[in-house]
Formats: sequence, C-alpha cells, structure tokens
Amino acid sequence: MRKLMLVTTVAALGSSLFLAPSASGAPTQPRQAAADCRVWMDTRTYGASCPDRQKYRARAYCTNGKWVNGPWRNKWNWSYAYCSSIGSYLEGWEIDWA
Repeated sequence: MRKLMLVTTVAALGSSLFLAPSASGAPTQPRQAAADCRVWMDTRTYGASCPDRQKYRARAYCTNGKWVNGPWRNKWNWSYAYCSSIGSYLEGWEIDWA
C-alpha cells in the first residue's frame, strides 16, 4: 500500500504542515495522483476524494494515539475517517491506497 500522510502541529507561535513517515515507520512516497485529491477536515474528521480508479481511503490519526479508517472508495467518491467515533480529535491524516 502507498500512503500519503500529513500531520499538523500547533504551537504557541503558530502552526506547520509537513509530510511525515507513515505509522509503519517507512518513508512516505506520495503518488502523483495525490496532488489531484481533494481533502476536507475539521477538528475530528478527515475526508479525501481522488480521481483514481484504484481504491483509496481516508485514515485519521487521533490524539489518543489510535488510527481510524474511512471506507474504501474510488473515482472522486468521498471517504471520511472520524476520530469522533472513538471520542478523540484529529492529529494527523493520510490517504491510503489498496
């Protein structure tokens, strides 16, 4: 599986957005198609929609240290991962391809 993971860190002086290794520790290798994906998020939810025919899903890393997965989708259909489903908040996210 290829993954694109983004993590946000909010500090007293501001915020930053960066690519980070996946949970497995392997370096993230973003696919070209990832640039074409649309994403949506709030404090508890991450969603992704991509043009790929190959299946993908949204994955959210929550502040309690657990991952939640959205359903597998393809061709611009939205996949949402909800940290709220486990009583937590969004800390990081990635797009996971089957």
